[in-house]
Amino acid sequence: MEKSLGQINPGQTFDIGTPDHLTQIQHKGPYVDVVDHLDKGPDPVPVHIVTRIDQNGQVDSDWGDD
Repeated sequence: MEKSLGQINPGQTFDIGTPDHLTQIQHKGPYVDVVDHLDKGPDPVPVHIVTRIDQNGQVDSDWGDD
C-alpha cells in the first residue's frame, strides 16, 4: 500500500522507506529538509545526505556527519 504525503506542517516529519533505507521529509518552518539516512541497513555509512529546499525554491545539498 502506498503512503500518501498529504500536508506536512512546521515541526512535522514524514518517513519514507524502511528502517534499512530511510528517507525523511522534515518541515522546519521556512525550509524543508529531505534527509537520506545512509547510516541504516546492512552496509551502513555514518553520514546523511541533507537536501534543503527554502521558501524561494532554492535547493542546497550537503553531507551531514553523525
